[in-house]
Amino acid sequence: MLDSFGPRGVENLCGEAGRVPPALRAGDALSAAAHLRGRPEIDGRRVSAIGFSHGGSAALAAALPGQVQRSGAEPFASVVAFYPWCPAGGSPLASPVLVLIGDADDWTPAERCERLRDAWRPAFGRLALHVYPGATHAFDAPGRERIYFGHRLRHDPAATEDAAERVRRFLGG
Repeated sequence: MLDSFGPRGVENLCGEAGRVPPALRAGDALSAAAHLRGRPEIDGRRVSAIGFSHGGSAALAAALPGQVQRSGAEPFASVVAFYPWCPAGGSPLASPVLVLIGDADDWTPAERCERLRDAWRPAFGRLALHVYPGATHAFDAPGRERIYFGHRLRHDPAATEDAAERVRRFLGG
């Protein structure tokens, strides 16, 4: 697992997402992927990225051709983003992308991802978006319902199970 925080002296980004921007973390991920592709036991054609929340935003950033070009690396074989902050606009994709998010997410609204899907759909790569009815941010995290940094989090076992199956199918496993 890649640690973009520790070397930068950051423990938690919740409430301060800009301390380590998603594009910076995307560069870290693409560099790590390049390292993995150089290992003989790794099938470099299958190196993918998965991220959750801010990490999902970083994974989306790693799917953008400009980010890939700046890193000097190959694009990921695929990218999975759980409840990311979807960017505005729709530049091309360098990797197939799967976004999983809840429609009750009050931290990273699903509507942003729906707009992004609509912008990406016509001409670029493979983008899959699944919006879970009633699911909140961190729907896959077991635990009691809670408020965290002003946002409602609630585990949704059915959405978690469905998301795991979608990820397996998307990654070809």
